[in-house]
Amino acid sequence: MKRVVEPRKGLRERFAVNEEVAEKSERPDYYATQLPAGPARLGEMLEESASYSEQLQRISGSVMLGVLVPLAAVVGFPAWVLVAALRRRGRRPQPEAAPVQG
Repeated sequence: MKRVVEPRKGLRERFAVNEEVAEKSERPDYYATQLPAGPARLGEMLEESASYSEQLQRISGSVMLGVLVPLAAVVGFPAWVLVAALRRRGRRPQPEAAPVQG
């Protein structure tokens, strides 16, 4: 069975919603910038987004630390105890060496 390759659609044709629906959902106050469209506005929007992302990353890092440290303790301590017990069990008493006569 031969696969038919369709011509590649443009970006706008691949959107899930049409322009009318998108315009109704648009929020002009989503970013704090009041600059007109252009490079300066883009720069200000990127700076705002980066600042917000930094805050989210700090929160995420704290949450992950709060999850991983207790998890390491819950898993690590029993594993350490098990390894210590297995090592102790595997040791055999060494026979005492005969005294050297000289």
